[in-house]
Amino acid sequence: MQRRSDVHYWSVGKWNLQFRVIFSGDTKVIRIMDSRYLSPRRRWAVAGMLFLATAINYIDRQTLSILEPLLKIQFRMTSTDYAHIINAFLLSYTIMYALGGRIMDWLGTRLGMALHVAWWSVAECLHALAKTVPQLSMYRFLLGIG
Repeated sequence: MQRRSDVHYWSVGKWNLQFRVIFSGDTKVIRIMDSRYLSPRRRWAVAGMLFLATAINYIDRQTLSILEPLLKIQFRMTSTDYAHIINAFLLSYTIMYALGGRIMDWLGTRLGMALHVAWWSVAECLHALAKTVPQLSMYRFLLGIG
């Protein structure tokens, strides 16, 4: 019995898959020959890293509310000043909530996630340099962009 093999290309969005269809009698066997295939172990590793990044992201957002009493003493701020700091974060977060998906589509998930984590890390580190309420507000705004 003779086996015939054809290579086909199929595009789905930006994914270009190459697959081979092997005809053997009445059956067709399809093998995907994509070099970007991840093994199950690597998939779980990626899922774990995404989970950790998301968990750290949510923890970072809550630290300011926990530290509110200490920050009010250190920066000699009023409740209105604290509200301005929170609103600076919420304003930038709202803007990026609308634009973030388009930016991630444009950059791609790997580069987009790497830049997101880098931006978030730098913005978090800048908080340590804040000496005044406007500086802290600005760094919170930058954090919301990330």
